[in-house]
Amino acid sequence: MVSTLADPNPEPDQPSIPASLAAPLTVWLSYLLRQATLRVQDRVADALAEHGMRPPHNAVLSMLADGPRAQIALATQLQTDRTTMVAILDDLEAWQLVERRRNLHDRRAHDVSLTELGRARLIEAQNAVSTADTAFFATLTEPERAQLRAMLLRLIAVHDAGQ
Repeated sequence: MVSTLADPNPEPDQPSIPASLAAPLTVWLSYLLRQATLRVQDRVADALAEHGMRPPHNAVLSMLADGPRAQIALATQLQTDRTTMVAILDDLEAWQLVERRRNLHDRRAHDVSLTELGRARLIEAQNAVSTADTAFFATLTEPERAQLRAMLLRLIAVHDAGQ
């Protein structure tokens, strides 16, 4: 049975609990994962802000790297509601990073594609995110990062299959 109280004196091979965490909650991996996510997202957001973007802008540009996509498909794949997706695309279009065109087969639908400027800004954004990501995970070895990635993908796949 798992104790509901975090041990203030962990085993010698375990790291101590940072003061910024609610120690009793550290028994749950979900709490720790959320706390790590908040911290890395802050770093990524700061890195993108230096390029005048927010994470949702980068996500859309990244999704368009391989070619145009339907606006509704972007919203679905990024788990974003339609209204929010329109606002993100309005920003990107105003900055001349994407173009929206009516779909030839469905006049109600729009296809979104990167402009040349959008492609250049995407490279800048991806470099910024990679730098922030690398800095955050620097305490892990390359095999540990690969293992963490594999474990997270497995957890997500199992969860998604059970829905």
